[in-house]
Amino acid sequence: MPTSNKTAADIIADAGRALFGDEHWRKPLAEALDIKPDTLSAIMRGKMSIPAGMLKDLRLLVRVRANQLASVAADLDGMTTEPPVKRS
Repeated sequence: MPTSNKTAADIIADAGRALFGDEHWRKPLAEALDIKPDTLSAIMRGKMSIPAGMLKDLRLLVRVRANQLASVAADLDGMTTEPPVKRS
């Protein structure tokens, strides 16, 4: 298991930024986790415990995105030339 000095809030923020971009990631992350943005904010401030199942859901979101990116990377690795561009 990796060791880190990061807090749970740091790791959740890292996941949110990786999934939804560096800015404005909180609302889309809350929606993806099916929690209210205020709930996510309270969790991030340490005012509320992490709800049951939230970390499992967050892990799944991150793994799905990682698999999508790995698939695209494999496709890119397999390209030897630029694909033709379709013109309308």
